[in-house]
Amino acid sequence: MLTGGRKQSSGPLVLKRELREYVEKFAERDSSLMARSAELQTLESEISALSAELERLRQLQQAREKEAVSLDHDLRRAAEEIHRSNSRVSVARLELDRLKREEERTHEARARNIAIAEQKEAERAERELAMETLREQLDAPRPKRSGPTKNMPSCAPICRR
Repeated sequence: MLTGGRKQSSGPLVLKRELREYVEKFAERDSSLMARSAELQTLESEISALSAELERLRQLQQAREKEAVSLDHDLRRAAEEIHRSNSRVSVARLELDRLKREEERTHEARARNIAIAEQKEAERAERELAMETLREQLDAPRPKRSGPTKNMPSCAPICRR
């Protein structure tokens, strides 16, 4: 730019040219400002969305932690119930074994008692037969005798019993 020896140019053309340069710079800066403002709004909305998502995830994490604690409590309670059930099963098995042994002893005692009863019944039948035989012999006509005879059975075995 030639000014013709003057240090500053101050004519209307120069002012117009400077004004155009300022308007262009202003327009550039204004569009840059608008772009940055839009970018800022986008970032703020993203921050807001991410904050909401973060809060949702925190709540979800808390809910899951509560659920985990609840499940752990349920698991412990189930383990205790299983332990109690196993104890009851063990006691029931011991009782069943005891009852089986008792049943075996009862069957053995019953078998012995039946054997004894059969033996006693056989002895009773023998005695009844012997008594019947003696009655028949006593009821039979007797010959007159002077002493004991050998044909007469003795009642000593019956009397001893």
